[in-house]
Amino acid sequence: MTTQRTGTGQTMAAARRSKRALAAALAAGALFVAGCGEGFERPPVPFEGPQPKPQQPLPEWTPPACERDPATAPPADALPEEKLAWAMTAHWRGKAAASFPGGSEVFVVDVTFEPDGHYKAHSLMPGYAAFYYGADDDVPEKTWDLDGFGGNVDGELEGIGSITIWFGPGNTQRGELLGVEMSEDLSAMRFRFLPTWLGVQPFVYDLRCDPESL
Repeated sequence: MTTQRTGTGQTMAAARRSKRALAAALAAGALFVAGCGEGFERPPVPFEGPQPKPQQPLPEWTPPACERDPATAPPADALPEEKLAWAMTAHWRGKAAASFPGGSEVFVVDVTFEPDGHYKAHSLMPGYAAFYYGADDDVPEKTWDLDGFGGNVDGELEGIGSITIWFGPGNTQRGELLGVEMSEDLSAMRFRFLPTWLGVQPFVYDLRCDPESL
C-alpha cells in the first residue's frame, strides 16, 4: 500500500530542512568569527576630514609697536571688557596653530584690531590667510567685537568675542573669538578662533606687540 504524502507533510519536512540549514550556517559563522581573534587586523580606514598642509619653515619675525592711543585708554573704573577691548586695539604679530585629526600646522600672522571695530590681518607665509579661511584683503566688511567675559575650566574670566571672515564680495562668515587673555604689560595676547560654520577645532593665536610704543 502506497502512502501519499500530503501538502501539510511536505511543508513540515521543508521547514525542518530549512532549520537544519540555518543551524549549519550559524555554526559556520561562529567558527569564522572565532577564527578572527588574535592576529586579525582590520584594514586601515583613510581619514577623509581636513588634512594639514605640509609644514613650512617659519619666517623670522619681531613684535611690532603696539600703536595704541593712550588718549583713548579707559578710566580705572571702566568695565573689564572695556579695558580688554582697548588693550586688544593694537598691532600684533605672532603664531597661529591649527589642529586637525590628520595633523597640525603653524603659520605666522600680522593682525591689527582697530578701535572702530574693523581689523586688518595678513599672513606672513604663502598659501595661508591670516585666519586660515577667507582672504587677506583690507575691506570694510572685516569687523570684530568683544562681547564680554566667560569662565574657563579654572574659574578664571576670559574674553569672548566675534569676528567676520571675508571670502569675497557678498561672501562672509562670522566666527568666534574665545579665551581672550592679555598679559599684565599688554604686550602678549592669546585667543582661540573658532570658525563656527565648520566642524573643526579652534585655531590658537599667540601674538605679541612692543609696549614701549603704546
